[in-house]
Order: sequence, then C-alpha cells, then structure tokens
Amino acid sequence: MTERARVLEIHDDSAVVQCFEDSDCASCNSSFCSVKARTFRAAIIPEVRVSTGDQVEVFVPPSRAIRSGFFVLIFPLLLFVAVYLAFGFIENEAVQVGAGIGGLFAGFGFVFLFGRRQGSDLPRIVRVLHDTSV
Repeated sequence: MTERARVLEIHDDSAVVQCFEDSDCASCNSSFCSVKARTFRAAIIPEVRVSTGDQVEVFVPPSRAIRSGFFVLIFPLLLFVAVYLAFGFIENEAVQVGAGIGGLFAGFGFVFLFGRRQGSDLPRIVRVLHDTSV
C-alpha cells in the first residue's frame, strides 16, 4: 500500500508526514474514512534524501498492516479470554470478568509499549515526488 504525503518534520532516521487526500478519496467522499490530513511517523531509507516540505511516497507492506491489526485488535482480546479462563477456579463471576478486563488492558498496554519500541515496523519513505501539484 502506498500513500502520498508531505514531510512536516525530520528526525534522525524518521520523519513526521501528513497524507494527502487521494483522488479515489475525492470520488468516494465517505466521511467515516477520516484519511484527510492524517499525520504519522515514517522511516527514511538511506537512499532517499528528504527535506521538510517535500512530497514523498510512503510504502506500508501488507504483511506489516496485517501484523499490526492482529496486535492492536486480536492480541488484547486473546489475553482477555486467557486471563478470564485462568481465573475460572473462582466462583465469583464478577472477579473473573474483572480479571479478564485487566488482561484486556494489559494487552493494550503491551501493544502500546511494544509499538513504541519497534521502529522497524514504521512505514517507509521510498521516494521523493517531484510533481508538486496537489
């Protein structure tokens, strides 16, 4: 999956970029999509020289998108079920549910902390676009 974006800030080996509204977005015009002016961090590959204000192409491999979706959505739910079942020996169901919810929050916390540490999972800036008409 590729996105067109503008570089807002440059840090050591990454940049903060802002996506453009795609022509497909203009034709669809769905309000639930919320892709307008979305900002995120992207890794800069060594072969690409970028500066603030450049229009760039950002690439997210499909495998990373699938893995990220799993970690953000499925992993916390699996942890909820595992902790709920681990507390199955307790007869008070409120305690079981509370423990399960604690597992859910622990899963989200793990994903948050793991995501902050994983710079290799960032989308990559693959090239600078020379066409500035957007």
